[in-house]
Amino acid sequence: MIGTLSQVAFSLGCGFAQSGTTLVILRAFQGIGAAATIPSSLGILAHAFPPSKMRSIAFATFAAGAPVGGAFGMLIGGILVQITSSHWRSTFYLVAVVSALTGVSGMISFDADVTSTEAVDWIGASVVTVGLVLIVFVLGQGEVASEGWKTPCKI
Repeated sequence: MIGTLSQVAFSLGCGFAQSGTTLVILRAFQGIGAAATIPSSLGILAHAFPPSKMRSIAFATFAAGAPVGGAFGMLIGGILVQITSSHWRSTFYLVAVVSALTGVSGMISFDADVTSTEAVDWIGASVVTVGLVLIVFVLGQGEVASEGWKTPCKI
């Protein structure tokens, strides 16, 4: 819910932005809010659908959402820019409205969380985080190393 609420707030902020710098910063935070909804969405799907063919369909539909949404988003965004008086700002207003409706429908339809008795594995979470950061760093820096991918620390 926090991700959805931040996406709503930053989408509205993007729509009201008065400079390019403000727009870029707010857009970055909007993306962080949107990204924060993905893990919880997958958890909700896993909880709502027991292992079955329906679960596979639910996850496939979720996975198809990004490319299909991107395609239709560009189409709808282009139409909004052409026909509305607020031009590009209207796309951010639409995202804010759709996100708000999604958040409200989620609050209405989902059961309350059950308190977990399991402790968080902070050591494991830290190791995974550090490992992923290092992998991304190596992949991003491979071509700028002195010997490219032949550099021993990259291998």
